[in-house]
Amino acid sequence: MYRLHKGIILLLILGSSLLALIAMITDYWAIIPSTSQHMGLFRICNKHKTCYSLLGTDSPKYLLISVFVIGMLLLPCGILEVFYASSGRLGCLKCVGVISCLQVILTFSGLISATVLLSSFLKTETFYFSWSFALGWLAVIVAAAQVALSFYINKIEPPSPAPTVTGIMGTLHEIQVAVIPVS
Repeated sequence: MYRLHKGIILLLILGSSLLALIAMITDYWAIIPSTSQHMGLFRICNKHKTCYSLLGTDSPKYLLISVFVIGMLLLPCGILEVFYASSGRLGCLKCVGVISCLQVILTFSGLISATVLLSSFLKTETFYFSWSFALGWLAVIVAAAQVALSFYINKIEPPSPAPTVTGIMGTLHEIQVAVIPVS
């Protein structure tokens, strides 16, 4: 049962990272109907598919890039939990949950920063946010769900059993020591 939950956590890590990546690299954060332009964090394009580099959008870019990198770093922890801790937990889920909290905070900060930035760029134009922007917020929701599931599974799952020593006589549970006084 826990293996299924851990697999879901792994899919949520992958999903939030990919959503953040797609949101970051696409050019449909905002659409300006009056000029038939659309813009992303890296460039602005017109209806003739001519695009121009966008300067001054560094802080949201760096925040969202760090979100993607953190998500990719979390994948090995998730893989270890899913495939190597079938009888208990390795202890990676708590680490995954804590690091994912950072991922949620960075994604949220990047999206707020991008919203403020785009609003200040387009303060004289009428625009509306588009599907790339929505994918960014979906990445926040997916990452938050993953954090909650990680902490929940970490709380209810029993720890892995302690290793025991086995020998010729079977499993050794107790060691007896004799002390002989020396005169």
